[in-house]
Amino acid sequence: MKKKHFVTVVGGKHYLGAEVFSPGQVLICKKEPQNPHDAEAVWVGVSPSCQAGYLANSPYTVAKGTMSAGRLYDQVPDIFRVRVLFVAGSQVICRVCPEQ
Repeated sequence: MKKKHFVTVVGGKHYLGAEVFSPGQVLICKKEPQNPHDAEAVWVGVSPSCQAGYLANSPYTVAKGTMSAGRLYDQVPDIFRVRVLFVAGSQVICRVCPEQ
């Protein structure tokens, strides 16, 4: 992935809370095509088995200047990583890590 992509992680209050996120932290992302609420859902975790939220996929939750999960979905592999840039209230702004 050559272009820089920025995303918003939301839903932390339903999982571990925003306090588990810190700048520089790398999070694991996994597509969830079988998600009953959103076919373009992207699960976000602090480890492969510890969910921390989802990538925002609604105009109400996507922070300005970041991509929705749906816009990013076809540009990333099924499992990828993001790096936390900063935490703003309940939103966690991340950059998609370049493919390794």
